[in-house]
Amino acid sequence: MTTTWTSKEPEGIFGRATAEARPAHSPDETRHPSPAYSAARHILESPLIAARTRPYMQDGDFDWFGLLAATETMSGGERLLVDTAHDLWEGRGEVDVWGISKRLGPSNFERVVLALRISRGEALPEAA
Repeated sequence: MTTTWTSKEPEGIFGRATAEARPAHSPDETRHPSPAYSAARHILESPLIAARTRPYMQDGDFDWFGLLAATETMSGGERLLVDTAHDLWEGRGEVDVWGISKRLGPSNFERVVLALRISRGEALPEAA
């Protein structure tokens, strides 16, 4: 499924950030972050978007409502990174895989690949 968000309406933005489909995460993610948290955080710490995403990251969780609203003023590549992190966290399969392979530059593509390995428990996040 390809996801394209152009609406500035709140329901168009916030409809993507519901908690009901959220996979189970470790209740103590501050000390033992889940692979999903570590993977999403790894993407959100990309130098391309870190300054814009940092205010929305908390220990063990994210302010997805704020982050997804912030994507309305981001470039397509920046928005794709946030959407990919959100999809790793929520597990909905809404990210355009073709876009990851064709729209991201080499360093951010590799960051997403490493995040996928982190989410599988195969790798540890690199220090930011």
